[in-house]
Amino acid sequence: SHPALQPGNALPVAPSAIAASGMAFIANPDLPERFRIHAPLNTPDQATFYGGGFQGYVDYPTLKQQSGDEVQPDFSVLDH
Repeated sequence: SHPALQPGNALPVAPSAIAASGMAFIANPDLPERFRIHAPLNTPDQATFYGGGFQGYVDYPTLKQQSGDEVQPDFSVLDH
């Protein structure tokens, strides 16, 4: 296992880098896989952040959904 992942060892990343990756994870639910295969990233829609609804948080497609290999759930039922 990687030394940075051992208890008591700090991650070799600045806290601001971790916080900044939050938007990338929201817009790309499969972000590690996208990095692994050098796939394009979805662009976060900041206009939907903090809107109180599901849009902009759970409605970004995965690569499998974009290719048609997986069906994207219908989250509109969550919007009351």
